[in-house]
Amino acid sequence: MFSQSFEQLRNELYLQYTDVAFDRNYGTTPEQLRRYVKQFLIENKDMPRILLKAHLLSYLLKNAQISVDENDFYADKLNHGDILIEVRNIWQQDIMSHLQQKDVSVRQNAALTGCFEVELDFGHTSPDWDSILRLGICGLKERAKKNLNKSPTAFNRAVIIAYDAIAHFIKRLADKAAEYGTAKMDYVASDLYYLAENPPKTFHQALQLAYLYHEIQEIEGENVRSMGGFDRLYYSFYKSDLQNGIITPTQAKELMKFFFFKFMAKTQGKAFGKNFYFAGGDGQGNDCVNELSYLALEAYYEMDVVDPKFSVRINKKTPPEFIKRAAECIRAGRNSIVFINDTTVIKAMLRQGKTLEDAQNYTVIGCYEPAVMGKEISCSMAIRMNLAKCVELVLFNGIDPNAHVQTGLENAEKFLTFDDFFKAYLKQLEYQITLSTDMVKSFEEYWNLINPSPVLSGTFESCILNGRDISEKGAVYNTTGVMCGCFASAVDSLTAVKSLVFDKKLCSLEQLKEALQKNWDGYTHLHSQSVLCNKWGNNQSEPDNIGILITQNLSQQISSMRNSRNGYFQMALFSIDYCHIFGRNTGALPDGHKKGMPLSKNLSSVTAMDKNGVTALINSVTKLDFAQCCNGAVLDIMLHPSAVQGDDGLNAFLTLLNTYFQLGGLAVHFNIFNVENLIEAQKEPEKYATLQVRVCGWNSYFVNLSKAEQDEFIKQANNISL
Repeated sequence: MFSQSFEQLRNELYLQYTDVAFDRNYGTTPEQLRRYVKQFLIENKDMPRILLKAHLLSYLLKNAQISVDENDFYADKLNHGDILIEVRNIWQQDIMSHLQQKDVSVRQNAALTGCFEVELDFGHTSPDWDSILRLGICGLKERAKKNLNKSPTAFNRAVIIAYDAIAHFIKRLADKAAEYGTAKMDYVASDLYYLAENPPKTFHQALQLAYLYHEIQEIEGENVRSMGGFDRLYYSFYKSDLQNGIITPTQAKELMKFFFFKFMAKTQGKAFGKNFYFAGGDGQGNDCVNELSYLALEAYYEMDVVDPKFSVRINKKTPPEFIKRAAECIRAGRNSIVFINDTTVIKAMLRQGKTLEDAQNYTVIGCYEPAVMGKEISCSMAIRMNLAKCVELVLFNGIDPNAHVQTGLENAEKFLTFDDFFKAYLKQLEYQITLSTDMVKSFEEYWNLINPSPVLSGTFESCILNGRDISEKGAVYNTTGVMCGCFASAVDSLTAVKSLVFDKKLCSLEQLKEALQKNWDGYTHLHSQSVLCNKWGNNQSEPDNIGILITQNLSQQISSMRNSRNGYFQMALFSIDYCHIFGRNTGALPDGHKKGMPLSKNLSSVTAMDKNGVTALINSVTKLDFAQCCNGAVLDIMLHPSAVQGDDGLNAFLTLLNTYFQLGGLAVHFNIFNVENLIEAQKEPEKYATLQVRVCGWNSYFVNLSKAEQDEFIKQANNISL
């Protein structure tokens, strides 16, 4: 079976998606598929959208060209041409064209000015991996059939059509693999034939089914942003194989490498990373770490890749040795790992109305957003909000000073005190959140006409029992995320207004506005004073108290708002790469920020403004109540390599992590750099091709970042205390 190891085939596997050799005699080309789809949509325009989607998916799976790579252990390739995504986009454009022009203008202006962005987010999903692996394709289809008589809806019929087509596709791949006549391909073909009619029984079959399902759901039109808990999902298959002499731990590690590497090859390491989580409580007082957890970390360490990414759920019962192994990976530059605090996440979920059992069974969506696997559609990135922009809008009476458009509230009163100014800021936030949530609610009402999802919904038991797709509120929890980003930039700007204008009276508000309009040019002294104001991340009461008040107000508003899907909005405190996206459209700010420059990332301080060290940063951040952040929150920490050297350094690293979680932190990830290496990598990228950085909620190779992104990391690394 293993005539060639993963390392021997690594180069070939890396290129497996770059120029796929689809068999032209073994299926229909994308051009021919498009012609069929176009005609089918015309002839069946009155058919329910979910049945249209199922029939089109079935046609693609049964007729599109396929390919099986003889180097790989996992078959998956279909020449589908992204046709279903094209259909979804057409349906979405049709709906959007009928929305009120006022809403369209507000949305465009908000994005243009860097205030907020909104979308109908069907890109942050997780299927019910438990159901997929327990029932298999055949079992999911039979479950839908059993409920068809109880609930004879178009949805249940669509699920049956879709899963019948998936089984047919698996047989096509099996036939193609069998044509090679090699031992390896016979092994692959045999397992595919089995999976077409049965749930998985072996470790390889389970991994093969998971990857196939992943590909088919993404063909349908929803990105799979969580692969579930790897150790808890696959341990029983692994253990059974060991007991039956089917596989050895070494062979299992090889199969994992082939499996994990497919995600890397698919994106060439240039996307957001595929999320697997490890450890975490099982709801009965036990942690789920097992020998497969350690073996997977070994495979990850040896592969040294930026994708997939691992989330490690930590609680009081998590074995310290496992946390130590993960920390060793990060110290060695394999830092595509985020640590998540079970206690805080579960507390947040309970506060948001989830049951204890469901909260304990959360998965990690996207980057670090918790969601109940198999029961929740979280839409965790439906709204991206720039908290710092509202400071600018208060100063300029709701008008963006660069685009010269009215995107905010006009101020109703003069600012005699900082409290007056701060109240106006909170009103601007409330206004922007109301605007953005109202827009998302209007989009959500049309979800079933834009992107019905029989494949994804077919894994949700509640959808099958209710006869409703996820686009028709079929999940148990139908939540919508509001990402509140650029937090420190907002806090520091408000702190600067308080200090410069109201406390020290170094300038009037009008003078401050003039300085900002001129991007601080000619205001060198005032700019230097703005930089010297107290900053978030230094354990100082003035900015920290402002931060607490902002989050309390955001949480009260967001968590009480109902969406259009019989659920609630949920708050997140992170920004991912929107610190750059929003920064480009934000003018000069009172904290010293200059027009177009990056804003603060996630919960971290503004770059180079955390002057009192990492302990002070943690003390600032943990003053916030993260039980308010059911949609996630994360802190970025950068350490110098000398700080984590040897056993003492590793212990210090683990103590830092433990302290952050004991104080109530929700999630944290790390970069360990010295500035000299980053500067050299920027100058001579060919020598540092494999240097990894934890960008936001995913990893990238440093050399693949833009110069602006590289410069920001260099600036941050230059600020690290040795």
